Amino acid sequence: EAKKLMNDTGFLQSLREYDKDGLASNLKLTSKLQRYVKRDDFQPDQVKKVSGAAMSLCMWVKAMDVYARVARSIEPKKEKLKGAEELLAEAEGKLSAKKAELKLVQDKVAALQLQLMRAKSKAEKLEQDAETCKVKLVRAEKLLGGLGNEAKSWEKKSTELDKSLTNVVGNITLAAGFIAYAGAFTSDFRSGLVRSWLEKCDEVKLAADANWKLSEVLCDPAEIREWTIKSLPSDDLSVENAILVTRGRRWPLMVDPQGQGNRWVKHMKKDLNLSVIK
Repeated sequence: EAKKLMNDTGFLQSLREYDKDGLASNLKLTSKLQRYVKRDDFQPDQVKKVSGAAMSLCMWVKAMDVYARVARSIEPKKEKLKGAEELLAEAEGKLSAKKAELKLVQDKVAALQLQLMRAKSKAEKLEQDAETCKVKLVRAEKLLGGLGNEAKSWEKKSTELDKSLTNVVGNITLAAGFIAYAGAFTSDFRSGLVRSWLEKCDEVKLAADANWKLSEVLCDPAEIREWTIKSLPSDDLSVENAILVTRGRRWPLMVDPQGQGNRWVKHMKKDLNLSVIK
């Protein structure tokens, strides 16, 4: 009969769903259970010698026995806790009722205060709006005057931008040639080289700025201003050399008898912990 029961596919599920609390309240059943639990041969180590499955079942029976005894011992405490919780719930109910009455009074006071605050806020906002309108009118007059002056500046910039877009291919071509070939030459030779390139561009119908300058194509005034702050001389030759150093893809060889380039590089890379090796 035991083997038939253990071979049942729902046997493990029945053990999981067993009514432990029902066992704890059934003194007659737990008394019968003691006859087996207290036997010397009903121990997991002893049962394991016969069957591993029987050992697991033995451990389950003992666990149910322990649960039943512990549950019976704490049952009176549960009853006391239940009574205390009922008293607490009753007291909390009375407290909630009083709080509700207090909240009604507080809500009425808050509503009156809100009305007063809104009235004051509305009066203050009207005063602020009046002042804001005055300020906006003054600013609008100034803006209209300023926009009239800016219109001319925008027209000039628009014309320059259109011209720049027309010459962009030729300007970049000259810049690439300058970076690649002009680094080793003097200022005069560079100027002559650029003039010859401009003539060649004109021959092949490649649009380029007639007053082409490397600094205007590959750099902006803000960056040049930062270089001069960090010890770079402001003449065209020095600016061109700085562009060659920063825009070239190879390491530059700087012939620097006056040490100007040396000082500039040290100041530029000071924040990067530049190491000077002699």
